[in-house]
Amino acid sequence: MQNNKLISISLLSTLSILLVAVTSLTIPVYAQENIIDSKQPKFFAIQHAQSASISKVNATTNFLELHDVSNPILFSDRPDRIVKTESTQQFLDRWYDAGTDTKNNSFFSDPPNAALVIDDQEGQDEVVIELFEPAYDYDSDVLVYNFNYLNNTVGKLPSEFGQATLVIDSTFANATPGDY
Repeated sequence: MQNNKLISISLLSTLSILLVAVTSLTIPVYAQENIIDSKQPKFFAIQHAQSASISKVNATTNFLELHDVSNPILFSDRPDRIVKTESTQQFLDRWYDAGTDTKNNSFFSDPPNAALVIDDQEGQDEVVIELFEPAYDYDSDVLVYNFNYLNNTVGKLPSEFGQATLVIDSTFANATPGDY
């Protein structure tokens, strides 16, 4: 009888170990690249315009002109959760400040992706684009970007439209929380 108890306990122990091993193999593993070092927060930027237009530059490059733009809103993910508004000119100065230093994740050397959301009377249209070569005319409050469509999102966008919003990915990874 005591042997049966030992066999039962041994069998239960073995099954428990196997269950833990199998469970640990099925737990999802997430990419570590999305974890943000609190000393180096990454910011997303949101820019809004009252009206905009798109024109073709060549077979791959397009021109986006944003009128009456709001100041960009920058926000970071966990753990920092920083929110800041800065002028459009400050935003573009940061774009070019890092120059071609790829270590600093410069937009100049590594152009950002963005979602362009267009609001019109029929609803919303969204496209994924890569932005480069921005310029801002402070006097006329016009912001321009060259861009390429990404992920086969070339849409049938109108050449002129009303309100538009850009959500720009991972900006200014070289900033520290003390900067904000």
